[in-house]
Amino acid sequence: MQRIQQSEIQQLELEVLKAFKKLANRHNIRYFLACGTLLGAIRHKGFIPWDDDIDIWLPKDDYRKLIEVVKKNSHFEEGKYKIYLPNDKNYLYPFIKMVNTETVVYEKMIKRQFCLGVWIDIFPLNDCVDDNKEFKKLIRKQFFYSKMAALCVVDKFKNLESKYKVKRALSYPAFKVLNVGKDYTYWVNKNLRLVKDRESKSCSSIIWNNGGGDRDRFLKEWFTESIDVPFEDDNFPVPKEYHKVLTKIYGDYMKIPDEKDQVRHDFEGYVIKK
Repeated sequence: MQRIQQSEIQQLELEVLKAFKKLANRHNIRYFLACGTLLGAIRHKGFIPWDDDIDIWLPKDDYRKLIEVVKKNSHFEEGKYKIYLPNDKNYLYPFIKMVNTETVVYEKMIKRQFCLGVWIDIFPLNDCVDDNKEFKKLIRKQFFYSKMAALCVVDKFKNLESKYKVKRALSYPAFKVLNVGKDYTYWVNKNLRLVKDRESKSCSSIIWNNGGGDRDRFLKEWFTESIDVPFEDDNFPVPKEYHKVLTKIYGDYMKIPDEKDQVRHDFEGYVIKK
């Protein structure tokens, strides 16, 4: 196997994104660049220089349409790419990923049986609760379920970094008691059940807030239209109201953060097939 260098990861991820673009166009599936990928498109016309992942959003109906497409065939471009759905075997996330099957990425702390290839993250934009108090309760549940699922697949508890701990409540003995007779799939499904058929003015992925709190809840009207913008050597759709979206997430999003806040993910990747 050939080691993937940090300088190569962005190009591999971009290839996955282009493959998804073809699939989405073929099936008339709407999507938007999301989070740091959206920020990179607007501020840098491509990747944030120190960023090493790609995120996209799908409106809830398009997300469901994608699921139906994938149920019929999860492999694309002669098997080079595969889309994973929640509850697929050895897949521990409550959202969708599209993966380059000719690569493998070992994430720090996660048992290797759960590792995938170079991926992009695909999140739904679900109707969300409009009430602030109810939203906070919802996100607290999501955070807890996600951390419990993660702890089910951690390689060695004694090496856990602080960010994987939920105070003292999820110390190893407490975790064992809470998790009797359960595995990561139990917590993934608890997470998925947070999504309800509701009508609201706001939207959020709900299943993967990732500590963003209210920053990850938006007005649905911000996503009624899209525009194409440059991202590296191609163009991709973003919300027409991207300024409102980015301001909600990042505040003054055109300001470059301090070097200490320019965080990369920790991974070890290989090309396993040429």
